Amino acid sequence: MKDPTAGSSAKLIYSFKSILEVYSDETSISYLQATMTLQDLNTYNFADGLDSIRMSVGWRNPQEDAYDVHNFDIKFHLDPNQVEFTPIDGYCFGSIESQYY
Repeated sequence: MKDPTAGSSAKLIYSFKSILEVYSDETSISYLQATMTLQDLNTYNFADGLDSIRMSVGWRNPQEDAYDVHNFDIKFHLDPNQVEFTPIDGYCFGSIESQYY
């Protein structure tokens, strides 16, 4: 049994695939379908409605030297029916020089 007060071994698992839809009028659209999973997060000291978790994934857009970011804010609650999820789609400019990517 793991000590609930010990450090967390939480993992953010991100998976994605590209989707291409082709329509009968020969037009098409492509988009990214992604899944974010937060696994093994230690919530032992969390309080209902007071603590929250943010998961973020982003990738660099080299044409604009900026980042597209997807966030999910999750307001914790012991009752899974009362957990609140807030998706946030973002865009930002990084503070790290592009030469590092």
